Amino acid sequence: MINDRIRRARLQRGLTLDALAIQLGDITKQALSKYEKGLSTPNSTRLLQLAKALQVNPEYFFRSEAIPLAPLEFRKLAKMPKYRQAQVEEKNSRAPRAIHRPRGMFRSRRHQHPCHSRTNDCSLLY
Repeated sequence: MINDRIRRARLQRGLTLDALAIQLGDITKQALSKYEKGLSTPNSTRLLQLAKALQVNPEYFFRSEAIPLAPLEFRKLAKMPKYRQAQVEEKNSRAPRAIHRPRGMFRSRRHQHPCHSRTNDCSLLY
């Protein structure tokens, strides 16, 4: 737990192991790497030094691992008043389900429908 927090805090500050070791002064990057890998545990004095160098509260290293969050929604539905929802539903119910060709449409040669050409084969168009 502490090892992950040390690594996260270092990465959040944009520091390398070398840079953090230089900032602390009396520790090697190998020792810091052991802290981050969980192979070694820093003492309380070292944790206070790390907290100061990484600009976090010392309690950060001891917080519980995960913070419970509510489910994340990428899109929220628009909040539409009930009367407006009813208006939309009414317009949708009156809208035709399919558009039909009115009688007499495509009767003149100038506006002849392509399917009614000499071949009468619609598959050639698609």
